Amino acid sequence: MGIKPYINVMIVDDSLLIRAFLKEILHEDENNRFRVVASAKDGIDALDKLKRMKDVDVITLDLHMPNLDGLAALERIVASYDIPVVMLSSATKEGAKETMEALSIGAVDFISKPDKHSDLPALKYEIYEKLNTAYYSNVQIACKKAPIIRSDVSPPKGNALHNLVCVGVSTGGPRALRSLVKQIPLDPPFGLIIVQHMLEGEYIKSLAKSLNEYSLNEVKVAEDGEKIKNGSILIAPSGYHAEVFKRGEDYHCVLNKRGKMEGFRPSVDMLFASVARLNTAVPRYGVVLTGMGSDGTKGSEAIKKEGGTIICESHRTATVYGMPKQVIEKGVADHVEDLEKIIPLLLKITR
Repeated sequence: MGIKPYINVMIVDDSLLIRAFLKEILHEDENNRFRVVASAKDGIDALDKLKRMKDVDVITLDLHMPNLDGLAALERIVASYDIPVVMLSSATKEGAKETMEALSIGAVDFISKPDKHSDLPALKYEIYEKLNTAYYSNVQIACKKAPIIRSDVSPPKGNALHNLVCVGVSTGGPRALRSLVKQIPLDPPFGLIIVQHMLEGEYIKSLAKSLNEYSLNEVKVAEDGEKIKNGSILIAPSGYHAEVFKRGEDYHCVLNKRGKMEGFRPSVDMLFASVARLNTAVPRYGVVLTGMGSDGTKGSEAIKKEGGTIICESHRTATVYGMPKQVIEKGVADHVEDLEKIIPLLLKITR
C-alpha cells in the first residue's frame, strides 16, 4: 500500500458527541495523517454509506448501537470489504467478551472507551497509533478464518515438562492465538506461556475464555507461582510481567509488577529473557507472532545465545508484520513459518 496524502476514516457510533470528539481528535493530528470522510449513527447507516463510497481506508466501529450493533455490522463489513476496522469498546466484563469476539471476527484492534466522553481526547495518541497501524495491516489475513488442524501423533503422558515454549504477540494476537491453540493436541510434549499485549481490564480473562472454546487443553490466565507442565497454556495477566523460574525439578511462572519495558507490561522481552537465563536441559523455544514494534527482539537474541530456538511468523500471515520482522532482521530466527505451520513444526522438533 503506497503512501497517501490522507488516511480516510469512517466513524460509526450512535453518540453524536463521540463522533464529534473523534473527528476533532483526528483533525488535530500534528502529522496531518487523517481525514474523516464519513460518519454513521449505526451499522445500517454505515453499510448504506459504504455501498456508495470508494475512499474509506479505516473504520472506527462502536460495539453498542441500535438497529444493527457493532458485531453484526463487523461481520457484514469483513465479508464484503477489505477495510480494516478498529472497535470502540468498554472495559467491562461484557464489553471485554464482545471485544474478543470482534477481534476473532476480523477487527484489527480496539480502543477502550473511557467512562466519561470528555476523557476521550486523552487517548488521542493511542487512537492515532491504532488507526495508522490498522491502515497498514494485512486486513485480508485479519479477516481470514483460521483452519483447524489436529495432530495424529500420540502425545507423551505425565506432568513433567519436556519442552518450554514462550510466545510473544500483539496486534492481531487473538486471531493468531486461536489458530495456534486449535492445532495443539491433547497433552502436547511442551508447556506454553503467552504474552499478549492488551489493555488492563477484563480483556485477557475474556481472551482465555474465548480460546478455551477452540482448545483441547485448558487455556488459563497464569497465577503467580503456577507450575508449568506438558499441556500448560498460560497467558500473562493484564498489568503483570511473567517470568519463568526453576525450583528443584519443576518450572514455575512468576508474576511481578515492575516498571514497563518499552511501554509494555507484560513484556515479551522480560519473559524471553527469563527463559534464556534458566539453567536447564529442557529445550527452550521463542515464538514471535504478529504485532507492532520490536518487543521480543532482545529476548529472542538472549534465547538464541543460550542455545534455544526462535520461530517467527511470516509476512504472508501476520496481520501486522512488525515484531517478527524485527527479530528476522536481527538474524536470530531459526524458522520463519506461516501461522498454520508453526504448531506442526513445534510438534515435529519437540518430539
